[in-house]
Amino acid sequence: MKTYKTSEIISLLLDKSRKNGATDTEVIVSKSNGKSLEVRNNVKEKIEEFDTFNIGIRVFKGKKFSILSTNRIDEKSLIKLADKATEIAEVSPEDNFSGIATKNDMDKHPVNKKVRILTNDDFEPSIDQLETRANEIENHALNFSNKLVSDGVQVAWTKSETYYSNSNNFHDKHLKSNNLNSLTLIASKSDKMVRDYDYSSKVFYNDIEEPELIARRVAKKVLDKIGSTKAPTGKFPVIFEPRVAKSILSHIISGINGTSIINGTSFLKGKLNEHIFNKKINIVDDPHLSKGLGSKLFDAEGCGTKKMELVSNGILKNYLLNLSSARQLGLNTNCNAIRNLTSPPGIGVSNAMIMPGNIDEKDMIKNISNGFYITELLGSSVSLITGDYSRGASGFWIKNGKLSNPISEATIAGNLKEMFLQMLPANNLDLNSTISAPSILINEMTIAGGSST
Repeated sequence: MKTYKTSEIISLLLDKSRKNGATDTEVIVSKSNGKSLEVRNNVKEKIEEFDTFNIGIRVFKGKKFSILSTNRIDEKSLIKLADKATEIAEVSPEDNFSGIATKNDMDKHPVNKKVRILTNDDFEPSIDQLETRANEIENHALNFSNKLVSDGVQVAWTKSETYYSNSNNFHDKHLKSNNLNSLTLIASKSDKMVRDYDYSSKVFYNDIEEPELIARRVAKKVLDKIGSTKAPTGKFPVIFEPRVAKSILSHIISGINGTSIINGTSFLKGKLNEHIFNKKINIVDDPHLSKGLGSKLFDAEGCGTKKMELVSNGILKNYLLNLSSARQLGLNTNCNAIRNLTSPPGIGVSNAMIMPGNIDEKDMIKNISNGFYITELLGSSVSLITGDYSRGASGFWIKNGKLSNPISEATIAGNLKEMFLQMLPANNLDLNSTISAPSILINEMTIAGGSST
């Protein structure tokens, strides 16, 4: 039985769909492989390796379309996939805003091949190397204090190739690699257990943080949480550390998603070019960030990406759009289409970040006599329609300009509209994710805890 190379698969599906009467077709081929190892107390608990090959096709008959996928690469299965996709498209409902990127769209948004985004590391670690790394992280942590217990180390490596082609003669591919090291530790006192974690995630293996640094950071987080008390109740300034500050950016991203704007489910609808945030707030989405975890030269519709201001000096400058949402809003796509093999293009970011400010986090803390430094958020009651915000939180109380006792079982509440206007960024931007932020100060939020100041 003959199997096909990737380029042959794409050509066969495009040609067969055209012969079946398709007006437009796009094909995505996804190859990925990886390995991961989980260790607890120097004992391997789980070893996984995977190697996948999947194909997705979206076929249009006018404004009707279908989406199908398969992992079979023999000729018979590929022909059946194209035939079935065409048959389903013929009986599907029309979507007047759907459609692949036209030649005009691609001319407006060409792929900049000169940019070196460095998203692929040729090095592949062995399972033995992953195990050595995991043991080093765990040993450093447990040697830090005999109060600590390991809740596991995960070390993983993945690599992917994603090919995108359409019937308007676009053909290109993304190459990506990722290396992840994570550690979770536990400590207990008086039958009260505390847990915390941290991780390092990088494109290149050699850029991962040293095991001792990851271990020391998590060990300190956990030990500092021992003996927590309840927070005072009242209105106080709040600092979100980078790990939790990025959740605020996630709310912003959801609020400026074109689908939310179209559906009227965001209070940011109709707010372009308005002063929504503190003037110190600048937010960008940078798909060309060197070694960025989400970097890419083109989006999931074949449109060339570019760095984009989302918020400039507190003013909302852009929504996040793909072709369909742009057509519905009468705007131009800003090439933020994302998708998997089994659904139409959605909307997402590449490397979104709240840009760092000029103030050091330590100076932020020094200027607060009573406040809450948040290191963990729990649960979520956040409305993008009204802006109402309420979440469980833990961290440390700020007393006279210093971090004092650990806090647990607190609730913080406010409204995103007011929070956005108060946000002040520190200078400690952490690029460990596709959504990143420095520490964020909000001058006043309601805190419910139960103790007195």
